[in-house]
Amino acid sequence: MNKLYLDTNVILDFVVRQQGKNFIKARKIFQQIEAGKIKVWLSILVIDETIWTIERFYKITRADYLQQLIDLFSLKGIKPLEIKKKDLFAIFKILWQKNVSFTDAYLYFLSQAEGKVISFDKDFIKLSAKIYQP
Repeated sequence: MNKLYLDTNVILDFVVRQQGKNFIKARKIFQQIEAGKIKVWLSILVIDETIWTIERFYKITRADYLQQLIDLFSLKGIKPLEIKKKDLFAIFKILWQKNVSFTDAYLYFLSQAEGKVISFDKDFIKLSAKIYQP
């Protein structure tokens, strides 16, 4: 099975927004993870973007969200992801060519080789990324 790379917006829809069709999709994804039906790879960059967005954009304090993230990221089906130096230069090339964030370029780079991105972000359409739909 292809590797699945989790993007920030899926976490935000599940943890913060909690409404609409993307929340329903995000909830289904996390239910699949919890049930052991899928495994996902999680980048430290995605965690950073998630925390930054929750605190700076949504103005939510750590006391109000951190335990929920800890519980979520404790699911056995969520695996940590590291970056290799040689891959960094390929990601820089994507940044040079496309107007996307570093994290999106990183997830796209990883998905090209062996997987799909779990995201609702339209930037991945610009990149012609393979997207996982529950």
